Amino acid sequence: MIRTENIFKSFGDNEVLKGISLTFEKGKTNLIIGRSGAGKTVLLKILVGLIRPTSGTVWYDDVNFTALDKKALRKIRMNIGMLFQGSALFDSLTVEENIRFPLDMLRKDMTEAEKQKRVDYCLDVVELEGVNKKYPSEISGGMQKRVGIARAIVLDPKYLFCDEPNSGLDPKTALLIDDLIHTITVNNQTTTIINTHDMNSVMGIGENIALLHNGKVAWTGTKDDVLHTDNEFLESFIFASPFLRELKERAFGK
Repeated sequence: MIRTENIFKSFGDNEVLKGISLTFEKGKTNLIIGRSGAGKTVLLKILVGLIRPTSGTVWYDDVNFTALDKKALRKIRMNIGMLFQGSALFDSLTVEENIRFPLDMLRKDMTEAEKQKRVDYCLDVVELEGVNKKYPSEISGGMQKRVGIARAIVLDPKYLFCDEPNSGLDPKTALLIDDLIHTITVNNQTTTIINTHDMNSVMGIGENIALLHNGKVAWTGTKDDVLHTDNEFLESFIFASPFLRELKERAFGK
């Protein structure tokens, strides 16, 4: 579990986050949604320790993450997996070399055989057996995203962060990525936090959703709550297009 307590973040005179208190649950897909500029990316960077909050605390289970020194922070980061928006694969490395990279950097105690076994296992999890020696340019965007997931879980993390995991994917492939992330989360009892604009993700795997608006928490709930809310900020975000508003009016008569 990860939780934030009264997180504020300012850049000069620009106050981006204004008292964010949220709980991200273990074994569930926790989604952060909101319009561009709402503060989602800044919050995600604070959660993984890339930037520090102006005030407030982030807790990883019972550990005050924001108070850790560099040595203790490194230990926690060993338990963090990160799926980047553009997959962020190294073009000059093969698929298996990309996946093994975190092991090479952080697991000096593992033998080459142990690393290879872990890489093969992660490839099996994301259903990409047999592409070990291919380069990123030789596989599709959806396959690259799955390689990114394999790399994110290769250290067997307790905490998994996904930044716009469906960016640039067609709807069918995006659904497959959502299902894969959800399966990994449930099977490994991972605390998974997903920053997304994708409404299919919201309605498909949104077990714990937080809507940010102007740096504040405007709404929290589950995918089952979305269609029945009267929250004005969620309404304007979810049903931004005339087409979706018409569908809701036909379904619910309002």
